[in-house]
Amino acid sequence: TRAAPTAAKEAAAPERGVSPNPSMIGPDKPNIPGGTPSEAGPPPSVENAYGKSWGVCIGIDAYDHWPALSVAARDAGTVKSALEKSKFDRVHLLTDKQATRKAIESLLGEELPAAVGSNDRVVVYFSGHGSTVKTRSGADKGFIIPADCPASDYFSSAISMSRIREIAQMIPAKHTLFVFD
Repeated sequence: TRAAPTAAKEAAAPERGVSPNPSMIGPDKPNIPGGTPSEAGPPPSVENAYGKSWGVCIGIDAYDHWPALSVAARDAGTVKSALEKSKFDRVHLLTDKQATRKAIESLLGEELPAAVGSNDRVVVYFSGHGSTVKTRSGADKGFIIPADCPASDYFSSAISMSRIREIAQMIPAKHTLFVFD
């Protein structure tokens, strides 16, 4: 049988995520690289952390071949407003019939990669239908559904999550966040 740890051993073990380096621990040196907050300098501001901030908001209520939704386009507009209030430099909005596969892929895969810099940040928000199918191996394959996607043969007309990952790799931003609602 294994003996229960003693209080001394428990006290000596560093907490998860806390540096075991004793020079970094203590009341005068909280576990912050460089020592105390004043020694480490002020935290970087968002304005200084990024070159430009880009947003893409896509919301689809009106589909050609899928059931209509009621708040996706409004939600995309709300997110667009929130990004603009957060001082994003450019926020694109595609809603309903504008949000075709071609328009979405062109914006994400061509326009953004050409405009975004390596020190920029990008937020992409999508609100609309999605679908998941099982592959032959039993794995799930996910898709977002553009406004013009047919309901019966969407495999070639929807945008797969694999394609989204490929597009994300083409955007040269410092940080890119995709949100699917």
